[in-house]
Amino acid sequence: MNSRPFGKARDARVAGLTCPRPPACQAGPRPRTRLSRDCRCFSPLGLVALSLLRGGSGRIPASRAHRERGDGRGPRLTKMRIFVVEDEERVACSLQALLLDAGHTPLVVPCVDLALDRFVATPPDAVLLSLHYYFPGMSGFDFLQRERVRESNVPIITLSASPTESEARESLRLGALDNVGKEVSPDLLRGVLAYLELHATGDRVGGTGTGPERRRSPRPELAGPVRVAEGNGAEWQGDCVNLSTFGIKIRSRRPIAPRDVAKLLVPSPNGAPALELLALRVRRDPDGDCFRFVSLSETAFRSLSEVVRAQTKAV
Repeated sequence: MNSRPFGKARDARVAGLTCPRPPACQAGPRPRTRLSRDCRCFSPLGLVALSLLRGGSGRIPASRAHRERGDGRGPRLTKMRIFVVEDEERVACSLQALLLDAGHTPLVVPCVDLALDRFVATPPDAVLLSLHYYFPGMSGFDFLQRERVRESNVPIITLSASPTESEARESLRLGALDNVGKEVSPDLLRGVLAYLELHATGDRVGGTGTGPERRRSPRPELAGPVRVAEGNGAEWQGDCVNLSTFGIKIRSRRPIAPRDVAKLLVPSPNGAPALELLALRVRRDPDGDCFRFVSLSETAFRSLSEVVRAQTKAV
């Protein structure tokens, strides 16, 4: 059987991506290559080959193995076995490669019903879940609503080609930790994975936690008004206490419900337009409410990174 090309320059067989028989996703040209339920893609041999092609060691880390950092840059990292439920080959390969680089063990599953079967048989440590699929069948929202999934407490990040506020709110309502775009950058994905790691190990988490081991980026102080629009339509203004690329602390006399998704209008100190961001209230500290940003776009992530970097240098 002749395999379809892997990307533009590599044969699928080189990376262990050959299917045993031509599935529907290989029957004729499509704007995007899709993986079918029958694909035996992303085998252990394929993972090793893909790691080597990307300049790695070719070693697949064991699930739940721990590595102690000796460089003082952060806490112990937990290596996870992660389901990547995605039927678009290019996106699946990209996410798989990023997870391998981070030391995790990805298992690509091309459809929701197969993911449910494998979830019941051997639950993963975490899931990256596409919300929509080319072929008819269950959606990512259906997966989130399954009782076995909801009772497992396995952390889930949903994926959308073009994330919307309504998709993000519905994903969070159904129990997902976050909703991100499929064209996620390595830097943004690393931050999302750090949050997944904390949940997978059962640690108490928060986008603006007080312990240094929970910080995913610096949190310089940033003074200025923040406009908050709650999900119930209420609007109020608070004062920014500190800001990171993944969260913010806001001082206000008005209580807000935990796990409530709000829309924030965050000022930029360099004179640029204020950032409009979705955020989830995770806890209340003595000096303010702590929010974690959700459904961050690449543009918003870059803008926040620039603001945090500038404020950190100014301190």
